[in-house]
Amino acid sequence: MHYKTSLEIERDFYHLVKKFFDGKITGKVYPFGTRPTGKSEDIVVSHLAGQDGQVQRGVVVVSVYVPNLIANSSFTIRNVNRCTELSRLLMDLVLSYTPNQYHIKTDRAIECEAEGGDMHRLTLRIKYKYNTYQNQ
Repeated sequence: MHYKTSLEIERDFYHLVKKFFDGKITGKVYPFGTRPTGKSEDIVVSHLAGQDGQVQRGVVVVSVYVPNLIANSSFTIRNVNRCTELSRLLMDLVLSYTPNQYHIKTDRAIECEAEGGDMHRLTLRIKYKYNTYQNQ
């Protein structure tokens, strides 16, 4: 059997997301749930929870930070078009994935929430299964 640690699983998904979004965002993809504060489109990949066993199961969270549009000098508004486009790309990431090591599916609908005063965060929760016997 070949068990994976949560950091190894997170690293695997980080590489998957980084490759998929290469050239599709203005910022960077960050692992381990951290990102510097900034105003660019960034993606953070983090391992939320997992269970050990012959089949390891868990959830990986992919958070996409989208800068708001400046409405006038006093406030900003959500960039609906860009949030929609990136939400679709997140779904495409899951739907286009060819099972290799992992079997994946979405855990819930992609959420869009305000993140501070000048950004919104899209959140995708990916449920995964990893068979420790098949991946030796």
